[in-house]
Parts: sequence; C-alpha cells; structure tokens
Amino acid sequence: MFKKIQLLLASLALLVARNAEAFEIFGNQQRFSGSPQTFRSLVLIIVDLVNIAIPILVSLAVIGFIWGITQYGFNQDSEETKKTARKIMVWGIIIIFVMVSIYGILNILTNTFFR
Repeated sequence: MFKKIQLLLASLALLVARNAEAFEIFGNQQRFSGSPQTFRSLVLIIVDLVNIAIPILVSLAVIGFIWGITQYGFNQDSEETKKTARKIMVWGIIIIFVMVSIYGILNILTNTFFR
C-alpha cells in the first residue's frame, strides 16, 4: 500500500511540475493587486484563476485514470474490482474532456472579447 501511495504522489508531482507554466501569471502583480476597477479586469482575474485550476484538475483526472488502469490490471480475478476500475477510468476520461473543453472555450471567449 505504501508503494502505491509513493507512486501516486510521485506521479502527481511530475504532472503538476509539468504544468508549472500555468503559475506564471503570478509574475504579473498588476492584475492581482487590490480590487478590480472594471468588468474587464474582473473577468481576466477569474479567467486567470480558472487557467491555474484546470491543469491541476486535469493532472488529478489523469492520475485517477492511471489508478483505474492499475486497479483493472492488477485485480483480474475480482469482477467487482474490475467494474469499479472501469468506472474510475470512464469518469477520468470524462473529466479530462470537460476540463480541456472548458479551457478551450474560455480562451476563445477571452481572446475574442477581452484581449
């Protein structure tokens, strides 16, 4: 069990480090200082915060998907565990699709109306 937790934490650290460019917006302190003065600045703050959260959530969904694959592969004799692993894999794929779609739609709308 301890090895599985170590593997899970190492995978999470690798995925978050890989998506570290999402945290570059904190270098621009103008957006995050004080309260927003216009609707545009409020929307851009919200978009930036969502852009930080999406890579983290996608990383967690990928880890969940990989967890489902390992559960499915290692527990070939238990039909109940295989069914649960299949559910985890399906939900992982759905969450990845939804997060990437939100990211794309949000960037299209932001680039069209606010930048």
